[in-house]
Amino acid sequence: MNTPPPAEAPARLRIAFALEVFDDGLLAQVLVEPTRSRYLRLVDQAYESGFLLCVGDAAATSAEIHVWDGCFAALSMLGGRHTWRTGAPTPLTSGWLGAATEIGCAVVELVPPGTWPDDVDHLTPDERLEAFNDRLTAAAQAGTILHGLAPVTVEDAL
Repeated sequence: MNTPPPAEAPARLRIAFALEVFDDGLLAQVLVEPTRSRYLRLVDQAYESGFLLCVGDAAATSAEIHVWDGCFAALSMLGGRHTWRTGAPTPLTSGWLGAATEIGCAVVELVPPGTWPDDVDHLTPDERLEAFNDRLTAAAQAGTILHGLAPVTVEDAL
């Protein structure tokens, strides 16, 4: 029987999945923001897994993205020694899954706490996206985003 990978204590992560369009195809991306109390731990694990500052192309890492039954299940670091999850499985779009499985990996970007705007409930979806992109741009300009390529493992429930 297949089971999703085990996790350490539940790690409160904010996570978003995006597709970047290129002339020759799509690139799956994962943006991860941990809580302040877990940020330094995740950054240490990311560096040890091969993540680098977000400048240029992402390098291969020992991290791995686990997809279980069409949902994001976990992000493993250091060859599976540390596993991070959201509170509940996050459904993935067929476009994201297709891009990730076609090339076998996705770019993972780790952003510092506070990148996700908290006070956007009153905004339209376009305004929310603009607010997030503004903060993401500021984090990139400050040199506080780490990125790396992580293989994507897809398993389905039997």
